[in-house]
Amino acid sequence: MNIPEKETWENELPSYLVNDIDAYIQGLKENSSLLDCYYDELYGSINIAYCTDNCITYEQAVYLRQRYLGYE
Repeated sequence: MNIPEKETWENELPSYLVNDIDAYIQGLKENSSLLDCYYDELYGSINIAYCTDNCITYEQAVYLRQRYLGYE
């Protein structure tokens, strides 16, 4: 999977979400056996940032799911 450079939609994300994005990208680079765990953690963090913490918009959540998790 080729992850492009970060977009402006990724500015000012909560630190837990940034950490999970970074961990997922690192897992991809290393072909980690824990990639499914990193995927699930990132998916959950996106949902928490949107639904629970209200610190990202619906559009940002959709963008992040599409960009990193392959959602259409």
